Order: sequence, then C-alpha cells, then structure tokens
Amino acid sequence: MPSFAVVFLFIFALLPFPPTSAKFNPYAQVGGHILTLSLKNSTLTLLLPSHSLSLSTPSTHATLLPDSKGLLLSTGTPSDCRLLSSHLSSTVYPLCLLKWRNYLYSRRDNPLHVSSILTGVNDGGEVYVTDGIGSVERKVGGCVSGTEVGRNLGWGIIDGILEEDGGGGGGVDVDLGVHSKGLGGGELGRTGGGKKWLENLGRERVIEMMIEGGRGIVNVDSGAGGKGVMFEIGEEGVKRWEVDVS
Repeated sequence: MPSFAVVFLFIFALLPFPPTSAKFNPYAQVGGHILTLSLKNSTLTLLLPSHSLSLSTPSTHATLLPDSKGLLLSTGTPSDCRLLSSHLSSTVYPLCLLKWRNYLYSRRDNPLHVSSILTGVNDGGEVYVTDGIGSVERKVGGCVSGTEVGRNLGWGIIDGILEEDGGGGGGVDVDLGVHSKGLGGGELGRTGGGKKWLENLGRERVIEMMIEGGRGIVNVDSGAGGKGVMFEIGEEGVKRWEVDVS
C-alpha cells in the first residue's frame, strides 16, 4: 500500500496550476502570431498576446499591453516607451522597414508617450524593434503601399516616412512627412506626397490635430491617382479617410 506521502505527491501533481507568466518564457504561447522583439541586448520571441503580459530579461523589463490599435511595449519610463503596431491578422502583408520618428502624443498620462523607433515586419511575420536609428538589420522580404499598411495593421500614432519604395500598389516613397516643432522637433513637410498633403491640409490644422486630445495623424499614402489615406486615432478609435495629394 502506498504511503501517505506518495499519495499526496500524486494528487499534488495533478492539480491545475496557473502558468508562471511573471518569468520570461521565450516561447510563451499566449496568442496567434509569433513576434520577435529585439530590445537592446535581448531578443524576446513570443506569440501575440490576447492579454497583458510582463516579461523580464537581464537587460530590460517589457510590458505588452495589446488592444485594437496595436501593442504598447513599455520599459518603464515615458522616453523609453515604444508602440509596436502589430494588429496582425491572417491577411497580414509583408512590410517595408519603417522609420518612425517623434511620436505625437502630448498628454503625460497617455501611455503612448514614446520616442524614436525603427520597426518592420518581414514575410515570416517577425517584428524588429531597436532603440536607435539605422541599427536594424533589414530582413524585409517584400513591401506594400502605405495604404495596405494602414488598412491591414491599423497603425498607431506615428510620425514617420516609408524609406523604401513600395513593392506593391503605389510605389510609396513618402508615407507621412509631418515633423512638428515643439512636439517632436524637426520641420513640417518633406518631399513627395507627404509634403503635398501638408500643403493641402494646412500646417495649422496638422498641428491642431496632433495636440488635440492627444491625437495624431498617421499613414498618408501618396499612391496612384493622387489619393492619400489618412488615419487619426482618438478616444473613439481609428478614423480613416481619403485625402487629395495630387
């Protein structure tokens, strides 16, 4: 007859215990898509979570806060917060490497108060994130226009340009040419569709929309036909409409 200790251990082993999500699991199965996040000297590989998930590594502490707009990747201070737009779906397209500069949220209590970042998604669905500008290895298998980026991923609040030519649907050179003095540094307007869009919409209105309620403008595509696509994110969610950039 088995001893009491053996029986106790057998029953104890059968009890359902919650996963130890506080500890870093490089293959945490908490969603439907594998993401690779390169943070300083650490590489985190995980599935897209359907809930908040905290990960601890030797060099950083990251908290993923997913919602319909993407993933907020926070390292604890406003200047180190990163927004990783990864509203992935089964129809996700391969993307060009995106250069993001000077996120536009102005409210201190908004978690999307972030700094510069480089990010991209390749054919395998891998996302690359870094602290600097120009230090990401370009593992991009194909590109789509800014319109497709916004339509399929629902980009967050960004102020950036699509550096490389779009390989499909529009050949986009400039995704968004907005750089606001006082909010992110730099100048308003660059070349291509972004600059033309700014001229048509008006500099003052652009600034107003940046700072109004902590909202910003994202993803202007200067694709075929002189039409651009503009996105604004506010408390009511994502707004999308076409603008004339011809």
